[in-house]
Amino acid sequence: MLQIQQLKENKAATIEGLNRKYFKNAEESVEQIIALDEKRRTTQVELDGTLAKSNALAKEIGKKKPKLQKLKREI
Repeated sequence: MLQIQQLKENKAATIEGLNRKYFKNAEESVEQIIALDEKRRTTQVELDGTLAKSNALAKEIGKKKPKLQKLKREI
């Protein structure tokens, strides 16, 4: 199995090797794999940002929860 990094670093050699094995549309397939990997990386960065925001909000809620319980007891 080929690694994405190997595809990126040795794209021409990978395509040549696939063509030798009679792999149809080797160049298109390699380009598509690289494009999908870039999309996956971008999506992962967005997800990480969203999770960081979620964690920050959860932490803020955790800090305010004792104050809310105190107010409830006073009422």
